[in-house]
Amino acid sequence: MAIGATAQGSDLWVAQAFSRYGKAAGCTEILVTGNKARSIGLSRYHSLEVPASCTSAVESLVAKDGSRAADRETEYRSGRLYYGFYTLRAAGGKNRYLFYLNQSLARSHRTDRVTLIYMEGRLSKEQVKKLISQ
Repeated sequence: MAIGATAQGSDLWVAQAFSRYGKAAGCTEILVTGNKARSIGLSRYHSLEVPASCTSAVESLVAKDGSRAADRETEYRSGRLYYGFYTLRAAGGKNRYLFYLNQSLARSHRTDRVTLIYMEGRLSKEQVKKLISQ
């Protein structure tokens, strides 16, 4: 498993998505750590938005991590993962979460984008969901 320098953990498959697409043309990566992350109750917030043409690669990595999650909420549309919210096993005393949304499968307001977010910190699942919905 190839892991980028800024990827969140060597035990996660999605680290490959951040490494591969983080600096790629047409992709948007946001990494928040330190005081800024702590101000929202996290120690790390790492998001990636990629064109839908990258869906298969990213979805495959999410599925691998999702299969090992402690808890998961998923929705499939047309046989593809549309939405996934995964509570990963805690590491280093921190809760870890993975969020995936394939906006090209949305029923309304479709876009040609796929969003992947990794978060870690002391926030509960409910607090993280509230943060994502803002």
